[in-house]
Amino acid sequence: EAISEGARFSVFVEKNLVALRVIKQNIKMLGIENQALIIKQDVLNFIKSPFSFESFKEKFDFAFLDPSYASKLAGQTIQSLVNFPFLKSDSIIIAEHSDAEILPEELKGKNSLKKFREKKYGNIAVSYYSIETIILG
Repeated sequence: EAISEGARFSVFVEKNLVALRVIKQNIKMLGIENQALIIKQDVLNFIKSPFSFESFKEKFDFAFLDPSYASKLAGQTIQSLVNFPFLKSDSIIIAEHSDAEILPEELKGKNSLKKFREKKYGNIAVSYYSIETIILG
């Protein structure tokens, strides 16, 4: 979806084989193989592994998280992103999750993240985070 909205490149991190198959089919059907990288790995391991980033030359503008709602991994993944070295100072993180999973308003780390919006659609919530710039004075 990001590519259809103008993104030059997208990275898909997925460990579920069924979901991987669907992602690959969609990429092929859209003819965007040269604009996508698929990584078969658990997202938390991907974020924490320095070897995951060897091929990246640019930082991420957006991170879209859509874990299984039953797994309640959105909060854990966002927590991991506070130390992710490939976010820009204006990166946006969007997390789709169950409304039963309450995500923190703010997280501190290398990247301080602040929730600036949350929308609910039935039992689904979408939380939006931005990088909070700390000004030393």
